[in-house]
Amino acid sequence: MLIGPVLAIYTGALVLYSAEKEFERWKFYFIGRHPGEIYVALWTVLVFGLLVWSFVTNDGYKMEPEIISTYIVVLGVLAITKKSKSMFKEIKSERVKQTGL
Repeated sequence: MLIGPVLAIYTGALVLYSAEKEFERWKFYFIGRHPGEIYVALWTVLVFGLLVWSFVTNDGYKMEPEIISTYIVVLGVLAITKKSKSMFKEIKSERVKQTGL
């Protein structure tokens, strides 16, 4: 089945994109906002929508394990980037206090 390789490529692209954005944040190149929470919310709606649809229609649809794995990776990337953002703000705040700017 093709879904495994496609989701592996997707996961790799997501991780690279997130890493690049974090690098930009820490090197002060960050311009604008990219609301990752909305992206994760859409993934959540998709995954749970499929589960509810399967339950309601009782059509025997079985979600591929790769989809669940990819959803977990998406949640993990969000958690890591949120922690990084929090650390960045804390360090930036400390620098401002030290320099008085």
